[in-house]
Amino acid sequence: MAENIAKPVSKDEIRNVSLKIFEKVLQVCDKLDINVWIMYGTLIGAVRHKGFISWDDDFDLIMKREDYDKFIAYCSKNRSALAPYYVDHFTVNPDYPFYIARICDPNYVLKFDNMDYTSGMFIDLYPFDGMGNNLDYWRSKKDSNKYTRKIELIKALIWGHNFKNPFIGSSLPRKTVRGLLGLYAKTRPNKHWMTKLDRIARTFTWNESSYVAPVGWDNRVRGLKREWFEGTTWLKFEDIRVPVPAKYKKILKEIYGNYMELPSKDKQVATHFYTAYRK
Repeated sequence: MAENIAKPVSKDEIRNVSLKIFEKVLQVCDKLDINVWIMYGTLIGAVRHKGFISWDDDFDLIMKREDYDKFIAYCSKNRSALAPYYVDHFTVNPDYPFYIARICDPNYVLKFDNMDYTSGMFIDLYPFDGMGNNLDYWRSKKDSNKYTRKIELIKALIWGHNFKNPFIGSSLPRKTVRGLLGLYAKTRPNKHWMTKLDRIARTFTWNESSYVAPVGWDNRVRGLKREWFEGTTWLKFEDIRVPVPAKYKKILKEIYGNYMELPSKDKQVATHFYTAYRK
């Protein structure tokens, strides 16, 4: 008798589930009267492909911090509002290994590389924080630039804490440093490091800042003009319409340069660190 082995979920199924989760998120946002926008590769997909990028299945959303907090608090206390989906976030799940929130479908299970953590099929939700009014403060390499250095250190500690094997890297010195940081990080609870990162990310408010960014997540803290997010327009995405920041073209140009140009063939690949299965 053949053994019943679960098969990974197809890209098309992941996309369909992502769109269903998004539509539910949009319903909650309408109820709470808060803004949500698509971002990153999802935004490129809407502008360049009128849907998903052909080789990818990610679905990325952003909210300004105030709305992000309101959304997570509401969905955590009123779980039926988001049902059958749920919010995964370090304030809800102390073992959750990512700083950004994810909205998950429990009918699927994702197994992550080098992590004991599993989740449902998800879409990402990023908080956008203020960065103040002087980007030189963040970009400077001077010793006075304490926030950027602290952010990068705490993120390294969070990854090290959650990797089963923290000794990873392209060289022996890099592997050693990351591994030792990981071993040290594991001496404290995951939420300890998340809370430290969260405190720094909230240094500046949205309203007091000329520049905004996902301060606690970006590999390189990149400030975008807050005025580019003042207002919402809607674009076609597959068979639905999605909300995007009013000045989405300026945002894409700042992040990606010529965003209408396709990358080389060798870069047209999805970068996932997990495998998805249907329960």
